Amino acid sequence: MPQIRLEAARSLCAAVATPRVRSAFAARRNQLAARPADDPLREQLDFALELAGLDGSGSATRPASDETWRKALARPGDPESGRRVFFRPSAACGRCHRIEDHGGRLGPDLSTIARGADREKLMQSILHPSRDIPPQFVSHDVETKDGRALSGLLTAQSSDGTLTIVTADGKAVRIPGAQIATHNQSRVSMMPEGLDRTLSVQDFRDLMAFLLSRR
Repeated sequence: MPQIRLEAARSLCAAVATPRVRSAFAARRNQLAARPADDPLREQLDFALELAGLDGSGSATRPASDETWRKALARPGDPESGRRVFFRPSAACGRCHRIEDHGGRLGPDLSTIARGADREKLMQSILHPSRDIPPQFVSHDVETKDGRALSGLLTAQSSDGTLTIVTADGKAVRIPGAQIATHNQSRVSMMPEGLDRTLSVQDFRDLMAFLLSRR
């Protein structure tokens, strides 16, 4: 039952700005006021209310540094719940990353990610995606002579300078060499900064448990 309540709160999180859902979340949050701030359901409700621009009273306990995230993520998570977080539209992990036969191909395939990455490396890749970018996933920034700016993964380059890049929305764009004004490799990952702000602490914990189960 606790897990069902937590999943229900997660599924309604995107709708918390609507009056009825907001009122229900606030009322339930008040009922849980006596529970510890890191209680999963209370923390999820705090997170949802804060996303809606309301006072969820959870900011003081939410991790704000690598060290505090490290401590928070040391507690066990639920891999099956983490799978749902991974493929949830708001987290958008599955838009770019693939797990077996599901997900996108813009980022690394994570089907067996735990064979080469431990808890610390996974945490760092989510909190600081631009620190260590694999060469094959470096983003390329292109400006055309007519003023268009494009960014994406380079998938082909012809001898005449023509490039094909795949943009963040998954579209392949071919840019003739004669139309290119500038072409540079970016130091910024296509994986956006601030992903932790789209996750509650329990979301992050469960996501890590799911990724660490992929062997």
